Amino acid sequence: MTSYLLAELTIFIVEQSIDKFKKYSEIIAIEDITFCGGKSMYKINKKFRLLTSVMLVTGLLSLVMLVQPNIIKASMKTKKFILNKAKLTLHAGEKAVIKVKKVMPKNASKSVIYKSSDKKVAFVTKKGVVMGKSKGNTKITVISKNNKNIKKIVSVTVKKNVTNVNKTTSIWKKFLSSKKYSDFMGSWDKKSLEYVITDLNADKVPELLIQSNADAPFYNTWTFVLDKKKVILADETYGYGSYRYSERYNAVLVSPEFKPFSGTTSLPFYKLKNNRLKYIFQVDQDMGQSFYIDNDGRKNISDDERLSYYDNVTGFDWKRLLQ
Repeated sequence: MTSYLLAELTIFIVEQSIDKFKKYSEIIAIEDITFCGGKSMYKINKKFRLLTSVMLVTGLLSLVMLVQPNIIKASMKTKKFILNKAKLTLHAGEKAVIKVKKVMPKNASKSVIYKSSDKKVAFVTKKGVVMGKSKGNTKITVISKNNKNIKKIVSVTVKKNVTNVNKTTSIWKKFLSSKKYSDFMGSWDKKSLEYVITDLNADKVPELLIQSNADAPFYNTWTFVLDKKKVILADETYGYGSYRYSERYNAVLVSPEFKPFSGTTSLPFYKLKNNRLKYIFQVDQDMGQSFYIDNDGRKNISDDERLSYYDNVTGFDWKRLLQ
């Protein structure tokens, strides 16, 4: 209804503009314009009036065509939207952005309002920037501007600020330079090793990953953690493909099992808990059928749902470990 009224209003404005121009053209379109002591030099006739009227109508219609999509978009109500994050874990002083990733219908507005249930724990700006303030839990409510009944809630956990990141990184660098990692690797080729120092569980205490690409695309990967400055081997895996990280689940995508001739893939997700990489779930595909599997069992899922688990998944920035 709103789109119809706006279209009618636009047509009315065009009609009024044309009517006014006709009157204006009658005023300027005299039969003779005289110059130089009354001698006729130029004549404006009805063809000129018709031409200028056509030009004006064409210009106005072009303007309507340009504005119309924006009018429709502004008036179309949002029925559903999807955010880039379902939950957040921050440390005090950290920032993260919540934004609308997808909206339905696709021509609806993505404009939203953000509200924090506890601004002392975390506050959010008009642009969706969330700032952790102090330890605790809060909720960010995201509401569609053009349909207040459509909203999403993002759970936010704020942890105490940790200042020992640089100290932990320094410990890992000393561990690498001492080559003590060799004690955990047996007969693996040490010339093919790569490493990355990264935070696997968002606690601001980085862990150390070392992988061997001697059998690439199959990799052997060692995950090291610190427990009171003591180095512990959290996990060792061998599989197809290098480790990746899921920001959505704060989980490591462990090298999947891949059988190219049978068409089977398995992608397990692991979380670092109590100094161990612990299995949480996996998504599989076997002969065209997709599955979700966890400790409670297996269920069929669509291929689109399977692919959604790859959202916000990134690879690690591996560096060559020089011997």
